[in-house]
Amino acid sequence: MAPLDFVDGKPRDGLLFGKAKEYYKEQFGAEPNFLAYAKVWVVWNEKQEIVGISGLQAAVDCPLFHCPPIQQTKEGLRAAEAVRDLMVKRLHEYLEDTGHGGQDVLIFVSETAARIWRRFLNRIGATPANRWRLTI
Repeated sequence: MAPLDFVDGKPRDGLLFGKAKEYYKEQFGAEPNFLAYAKVWVVWNEKQEIVGISGLQAAVDCPLFHCPPIQQTKEGLRAAEAVRDLMVKRLHEYLEDTGHGGQDVLIFVSETAARIWRRFLNRIGATPANRWRLTI
């Protein structure tokens, strides 16, 4: 296992970078931007083939986002939608004001709420981000 290090934006080990870039494209079907990560590591086998890659990135996480309808009526759902929209708008404004414009944000949406808010999540361009919490 070795880190994929950069000096002045250029890879320290060109061969490792080339192999990592090729591996990433094969695995994910996209061009990698390793500079978007705080740290990237690659793992290779005895044949010098890359068999794994990991990368760390800092992300804003909103693990608390809850606005259930007070009543299970059209009016109750509309009120919950208004609360949801207000909270998303404020989070968006705050994050833009604090220099996070253009960055990904993780926001907790339970499976039940995701079914209810599916059209809203699609409208704002939200995509599922499979995550598991780990305490270090």
